Amino acid sequence: MSYVLVQDEVYALAQTVPHVDFYRGQMSDEEFAKLVANSDSLKPFVTVSFGGKLKPRMGTNSITGAKHASYLVTIVVRAVASSERDSQLVLEEVEKRILGFMPTNSGEVEHALYGGTGQVSSLGNPTRYASVQAYSLMVNSDQV
Repeated sequence: MSYVLVQDEVYALAQTVPHVDFYRGQMSDEEFAKLVANSDSLKPFVTVSFGGKLKPRMGTNSITGAKHASYLVTIVVRAVASSERDSQLVLEEVEKRILGFMPTNSGEVEHALYGGTGQVSSLGNPTRYASVQAYSLMVNSDQV
């Protein structure tokens, strides 16, 4: 299956978290973060980024040959909200959906070998907190 179609499947599943805006890659520079009506709270949003193809870990079996080999890819999810706790709760909801998910012709989405660290941005009002988690999965080559 095409890696782009695998991305589409993972992103579509992540987007099932209600009351949260989703952006593929990053939030557009031309778009403003939204506030919750009648409050100073930021409406939570999530960005989902997909990394390039990597050689699989040592000992991973795959089809031989560069053109038909399986490859490892990473997914980075950032949940942004007005408080660290709220951003973690949103990230947890995304994880409930995608962790263990098996896109077509792929392995399960699992935690990556590295974890993410949270981020705080006080450049805007209100202050934004981002919780970050990296995931990985094995994707098989397209069938010819």
